[in-house]
Amino acid sequence: MERYASHLFTTRPWRLGASSSAYDAGAWPEVAAAMAVETPRLARLRQVHGSTAVTYRRGASLPAEGVLPEADIVISDVPGVALAVQTADCVPVIMIDRRLGVAAAVHAGWRGLVARAPVTAVERMARDFGTRTDDLLVAIGPAIGSCCYEVGPEVRTQFERESFTPSQHRLIHLFHVELGRLWRRDAIHKAKDPNSDLPPRLAQTLAELMAGSSEKQIAHKLQLSRHTIHNYVKALHQRFGVSSRGELLAKVGKERSSAAPKLSLDAGGAPAQP
Repeated sequence: MERYASHLFTTRPWRLGASSSAYDAGAWPEVAAAMAVETPRLARLRQVHGSTAVTYRRGASLPAEGVLPEADIVISDVPGVALAVQTADCVPVIMIDRRLGVAAAVHAGWRGLVARAPVTAVERMARDFGTRTDDLLVAIGPAIGSCCYEVGPEVRTQFERESFTPSQHRLIHLFHVELGRLWRRDAIHKAKDPNSDLPPRLAQTLAELMAGSSEKQIAHKLQLSRHTIHNYVKALHQRFGVSSRGELLAKVGKERSSAAPKLSLDAGGAPAQP
């Protein structure tokens, strides 16, 4: 994608990642500098967890600095304009039409996914610029995973009410569960694991925890009792000096990421530039 559009995802060390406010104006010059544009050339949004799109065509003016349209999708074909969405748990999506040079940045939380924000972005690119789906490249940025975030039946009901087809449900499952699990296992396999001296059963349990499996699922897969798996998890907590699953995943993930080959998209907000 870098061949067609400069892009980045910010991480916690950036001021944007450390800010307690989504609208901390002082955090954005750092992003603008990284994208080689002036701060007023950042096309930002006041995000509302929906599927409204704002488009900027060649010759159009951007809003005055500090004026943010209410939307969750921004699309443009203007050179020298950087598109930006801000996420924490939600999914940042970048799209680029490699034929026409049209770019889109999408903020997609669960409400935005129910509202089909990514689909809306593709449809608006097609309607406003003539984008063909065969020409699209899409990058999905870092977002919260099943290991750390549970939803209640009210969220599932929202998706069911929107009448997603069985194939769409399978696609959602693929993106949110299977691909994430495959990526984590591949990353673990490729990393020079600083904790490779773990006993085999502890190592298997840790790998399954990193893949998002519950203790019940691990017990079933390894054909062991849940009590035994729970004891393995307690042993892992003691081994790594943590007191919760979240702390364990964070600590192990940090150690392994420092040893693993760096990915080109290894961060967490989402500006893109056509």
